[in-house]
Amino acid sequence: MATQSNLSDMQYIEERVTPQIELFMKKGKTADILYNVFQILVTALAAAIPFFGCIALAFGSVRIPFTIIMGALGAAIVTIEAVSHIMHCRESRTLYTQAAEQMKHEIFLYRTGAEPYEADDTSFSQLVYRVENIILSVTRA
Repeated sequence: MATQSNLSDMQYIEERVTPQIELFMKKGKTADILYNVFQILVTALAAAIPFFGCIALAFGSVRIPFTIIMGALGAAIVTIEAVSHIMHCRESRTLYTQAAEQMKHEIFLYRTGAEPYEADDTSFSQLVYRVENIILSVTRA
């Protein structure tokens, strides 16, 4: 015999949706910080390459060490870009932030009784269905 849960709409929002919103906002913020740090590092390293190139030209006798430094800077840039790409920092910040905002929007519509949550017996089940689909879409990505 199946047991039916008597979870109220407020319990669902407080115990399921609110923690998910907070988690997604935190993950979005972390991804945003990582993305920005990676971009700042890449920019700084890229700006250093012409600087060391000029020094190498000015001091011809020590050209080889500066050439090695420029090569190392280029390698560091490629590595940082690869890590950023592999970690999907840019995409993750968008995905998590949008999901959190969508869930907030659904809760707002539900609490105000706006479409598609006009007062009827299916409002709460529609909310659960829509919010769980948002969560599922993020976890599948």
